[in-house]
Amino acid sequence: MNIRKTLLSLALLAMAALSSSSFAGPPAKVADLAWMTGNWAGNLGPNQLEENWIMGEAGSIAAMVRMTGEGATSMFEMITIEEVDGSSDVAYPAVGSRHGGSYRGSAGNGA
Repeated sequence: MNIRKTLLSLALLAMAALSSSSFAGPPAKVADLAWMTGNWAGNLGPNQLEENWIMGEAGSIAAMVRMTGEGATSMFEMITIEEVDGSSDVAYPAVGSRHGGSYRGSAGNGA
């Protein structure tokens, strides 16, 4: 549970820092993220974290993320990255676990 809260906090902090105008970079296109398409998995402590990214289409790319360990799913999230006003916006429509509530909102450029 602490791992999930820590990871979510770090991710939101990083996105907030990167969305600052002082870090503005070139326009971001979903097509530039094609390398993310596919299935990714690795260990995170005693757990396994999996990300399954689908091919970008119509200005968006999306993923389903799941953490498992000790015979149970401890966390899941849906991620969508969309082109918005010449840049990219990351939305987390649903993040949750069987052991806690859910988070709904978005974070990214201009959020």
